[in-house]
Amino acid sequence: MAKILVIDDEPGIRDLLGRELSLSGHEVLTAGNGAQALEQVHAGKFQLAICDINMPDMNGLEVLEAVHQIQPEMEFLMMTGYGTVETAVSAMKKGAYDFVQKPFDLGELLALVDKCLEKSGLRTVIQELREAKKKLEEAQAQLVQSEKLASIGQLAAGVAHELNNPMSGIMGFTQLLLEDKTLSEQQRHDLETIYTQSQRCRTIIQNLLQFSRRHDPKKAKLDLGIVLQATIDLIKYDFSSSGIAIERSIPSDLPVILGDPQQLQQVFLNLLVNARQAMDGRPKSQVVITVAYKAGEITVQVQDNGPGIPQEIIGKIFDPFFTTKPVGQGTGLGLSICHGIIQQHQGTIDVASDGATGTTFVVKLPVKKVS
Repeated sequence: MAKILVIDDEPGIRDLLGRELSLSGHEVLTAGNGAQALEQVHAGKFQLAICDINMPDMNGLEVLEAVHQIQPEMEFLMMTGYGTVETAVSAMKKGAYDFVQKPFDLGELLALVDKCLEKSGLRTVIQELREAKKKLEEAQAQLVQSEKLASIGQLAAGVAHELNNPMSGIMGFTQLLLEDKTLSEQQRHDLETIYTQSQRCRTIIQNLLQFSRRHDPKKAKLDLGIVLQATIDLIKYDFSSSGIAIERSIPSDLPVILGDPQQLQQVFLNLLVNARQAMDGRPKSQVVITVAYKAGEITVQVQDNGPGIPQEIIGKIFDPFFTTKPVGQGTGLGLSICHGIIQQHQGTIDVASDGATGTTFVVKLPVKKVS
């Protein structure tokens, strides 16, 4: 049933309504004046308030306005022994559902309470439908965006394939030239630089091909250090051009784990992109990636020195559709998807932030014996 607040400076009225409404199955709290009513409203949510208009210090209309600042969805029934048409109209204009005069017929008042609560229930259903509609629209927009990303991925794959051929030629002819014994020291140095940079380009192309390729989730034996390094290579230029330093500590002897490299790369790329966006424009920005193996699990820590996450929202950041980014710049699904991926890998992902000096994400993945 409903939670109802009875506000009246007459104890007899409060006791009568409290008893009768409780017998009807409602949870009833009472207040003897406006100040007490506001304390109750701050402490919990109500569906309905039955409020006397003529009270000392703060009249019923003032209480109605103050309560609606806190709980705008709460319904109001107004009561008075000195009511006029003008008073009733004022109450209705301020959002009251209806108006009754004292002495009132208890049966009629209880029937009016039922109608008022029915309206409140309908309002709740409508609000839930609106929220569901909004989430569906956001999901649809996300699907559209996914199709865009799929198209971009196909384009990136095509471009990468086209670049592979001339890149192979550059590397091959550079190797042939390096075999020339008559090269000067400067010429050899220049050719080695060309070959080294060509290798870097080939690595970036391979990472693009791997990341853009559609596939069904499939776990295999993998080296998490290699997955992390490939992810860093993808984001490295973007970080460098934004003036953000990347520090890493990735052991070379990490044990092999079972996982989907594409999905895990998606998780770490999302964490790094979020960090870059959070630090955008801040001086001396940096991200520190630390990997450690202990007690049967690998821990990956991604720490930035950005503005941090406020404490009042940090518990919501893994919720679907929750985002702090401006409209049109975030879907609120990235961290939710990351959370789901890590759970599928039987691991955990947590976040810590003091809301002022940076954010740390900690991903833990179990290490199991693999044959």
